[in-house]
Amino acid sequence: MTETSNAVTRRKEARLLFLHGFACAKEDWRFVASFLPAHTEFSTYDFPGHGTAPAPQAPRDASTSNWSIEYFAAEVVRHLQRFEAAPVILAGHSLGCRVALEVAARAPERVNGLVLIEASMIGERSADAACQHIYSLVEKSGFNQFVENRFNEMFLSESPLSKAILARAKNIDPVGGTALFASMAGWDAGLMATRLGRFTKPMLIIQSMYFDALGKRRPIDETSESSWLRFVSSVAPAARIELVKESGHFPHIEQPEKIAYLLRDFVSEISTLRS
Repeated sequence: MTETSNAVTRRKEARLLFLHGFACAKEDWRFVASFLPAHTEFSTYDFPGHGTAPAPQAPRDASTSNWSIEYFAAEVVRHLQRFEAAPVILAGHSLGCRVALEVAARAPERVNGLVLIEASMIGERSADAACQHIYSLVEKSGFNQFVENRFNEMFLSESPLSKAILARAKNIDPVGGTALFASMAGWDAGLMATRLGRFTKPMLIIQSMYFDALGKRRPIDETSESSWLRFVSSVAPAARIELVKESGHFPHIEQPEKIAYLLRDFVSEISTLRS
């Protein structure tokens, strides 16, 4: 992987490192970046096999895959060690939330805060069962239909933006994409509670959707029964929770000014704590 082509940094040391979602890319953060103050330091990053980054190297063990939360986190840690002189605030979206939590567990000295945008739990049984469930769904429908089924409910309505994001998602390597989605489910079931509960530094949860009783994504408000937010409150009661209303799963694209405001406030809070 070429690090210099995989990260774009404003200023010498980044205070924020943005981590994108499944089948997304670092370019998605440009909307939020346009609303951040000029003095805000940040970097964006493409996961392996996403955006401009090459696919993960094949593992030595053919029975495993490097399309995984663990491998992506190891790559981010390597990036931090090489390019970030000071600890950063990791801001992740969806898949990026899992990677951010895993990075914080592996290299806590490199992380001084977490922002989790539209995190959720898609695997709530055993890790193995959660993984196998995803493989079964993809086998039944095909990868493109699997992706379309999930991405279609991430938007409040169809638009040129939603079509473009869905088309990009379908371009991801289907074998790698399936393995990565299965890894997300298994990681959720096996490690989410531990990673959330053991993170003791400031954490901001930004939520714009929730899963209803039928497992469908819905826009969130104060009356929504979000099992995810109840879970967060139980394992990480100190986490700050903010709702973004009237948005789909991509609030950093759909409401970037609101997300930038929340980020500015969180960065200021951490800077005050460190001073």
